[in-house]
Amino acid sequence: MSMASFAPGWAFELIPEAHEKVRLGYEAENRRLRGSRFIAVVLRHEFDYDGLSEDILQLSGFAELEEAQRYADWLVERRISTEHLRPGREKWLLAGGRSGLHQALHQPSRRISDGTGFNSCYITVGVFAAGEHVPLDGGMLTAIDHSWELSRYFQYVAKAAASAEVASRV
Repeated sequence: MSMASFAPGWAFELIPEAHEKVRLGYEAENRRLRGSRFIAVVLRHEFDYDGLSEDILQLSGFAELEEAQRYADWLVERRISTEHLRPGREKWLLAGGRSGLHQALHQPSRRISDGTGFNSCYITVGVFAAGEHVPLDGGMLTAIDHSWELSRYFQYVAKAAASAEVASRV
């Protein structure tokens, strides 16, 4: 099913079973980010001997571009430091990053690596202009250009919201 049914312009399709979860997470994030003029998107790329994994870790909203840029610069350093503290990565080398969010207005990126060329982790924080009517409109989602990762992120948001709702009833 097409995600354009709830996010016009987002040309991405998923099986019907996933569609509703993505829609619920998408709507929850739009409510949370309402009023934001800029959105910071945190993307993690991990390379190792068996392939690549990519994840959208966080979306944050801002009223001003300068505020979003300062946050992105700070957050990329904080996130890469956190990755560096994971077990087995203490001796990895810190280096410059690479862009994973090509249409962002601002996109600081950092990398840690074990030096072999096989194992590395990149963190990129891209700042995007929010949609005019809803923060996460189809045009912005297309500009992020990581539809699969966004769909997983929205499913996670929907699951967390459902868990919070159940917990609030107890």
